[in-house]
Amino acid sequence: MLSVRQVLEWLADEWPDLVPGDVIVNLRKLHPSADEEQLFAWHTQLIRPIVTDVRSDLTNLPRWSQKVDYGRTFLLSILFPTPEYMRARYQVQYRFLLPFYYLYRQITGLKLIFQQLAGR
Repeated sequence: MLSVRQVLEWLADEWPDLVPGDVIVNLRKLHPSADEEQLFAWHTQLIRPIVTDVRSDLTNLPRWSQKVDYGRTFLLSILFPTPEYMRARYQVQYRFLLPFYYLYRQITGLKLIFQQLAGR
């Protein structure tokens, strides 16, 4: 309901004649459940922890072999992204410095993981 309301409110703002006014008024009278509000907030966050997305992806894979393949591919892509990504992300100007940026990425990633684990 919340996502429908959001879309219809946007449509009403952009094209006022498209959505009847009473539809928006009636939608605003409805009260979503706490679960719906939580799910809507999660899906509409601009920045979500990557762990949340990975957990969701893994949950939706039916077989363990798929989960293992996904996890391996994901881990490798995090540890060793493409050189093009690394140059753009870290603005690497000289090709010979690229291996050091991979090392920097892995060290800062481990540091972040340890910080998050310590914060629990």
